[in-house]
Amino acid sequence: MKKESVINRLNNIIDKKPPIKGKVHLDIEYAKVKRKQYALDIYEPLNKFDFGKAPVIVFMHGGSWTHGDKSTIRVIDRFVNELRDNGWFVISINYVAGLWGGFIDGALSNSIKALDWIVKNASIYGYDPKKTALHGVSAGGHIALLIALNERIEGIKFSFVLSEYAPTDFFDMANGDAFDDSKNFKLLSKRKQKELSPINYISKDIPPILLLHGTNDNRVHIRQSEKFFNKSMEISAPVDFFKIDGGNHGLLNIDEKERKKQEKTVLNFIKNHSK
Repeated sequence: MKKESVINRLNNIIDKKPPIKGKVHLDIEYAKVKRKQYALDIYEPLNKFDFGKAPVIVFMHGGSWTHGDKSTIRVIDRFVNELRDNGWFVISINYVAGLWGGFIDGALSNSIKALDWIVKNASIYGYDPKKTALHGVSAGGHIALLIALNERIEGIKFSFVLSEYAPTDFFDMANGDAFDDSKNFKLLSKRKQKELSPINYISKDIPPILLLHGTNDNRVHIRQSEKFFNKSMEISAPVDFFKIDGGNHGLLNIDEKERKKQEKTVLNFIKNHSK
């Protein structure tokens, strides 16, 4: 599926959504890099919470590190509202730097800037940054894994990571796992492929991770999640893996029954790792 058609389909889904529930703070600037502004959206809990003690989950959209928008979180409104009903803050960030901003390095750097902002502004909004989780899809899932496994951000303790259909091994992405886009990964040096691959940072003390991947993904091969999971099992790292039968990249083709099954699996995982 072409990038444009994915974007159009996401926008069509969002356009049909009802108004956002509860209190939401949109387009808050967290950084300015080379005159470009970077913003985030904060969705407050729908139920009462203890000020300063609420957990927060940070959403990182997809888009091949070069495009996409924080607003695509609205595609999963039902799931987001379920979290908010249970006292969670949900923060969706824009992080794309573009080719001029360092491609993947820029996306990683901007995401870290967003997390630094989240720590510094916790007392204003009432969440606890020491109860922070990450949720990323596709390129956003890759960034989420890379940060949780290989970055130390002062003031944050990662409760868990949700990673959906994300690249985990850039060497294999360059050698077929990215399908027609594999040639783009070959442009990276072997050193850079290794440096940017979350699979190379797996250890026993990583935060709990749930991988989700569709069996019919034709942009990021399901082997990317399978290989990450298998390597984690070798050293008893806390990683779970949920396959979505017939799911494509973006999981936009799954039916309501399968989607509810996926949401239930994710919510159970969150419940088990956010006590």
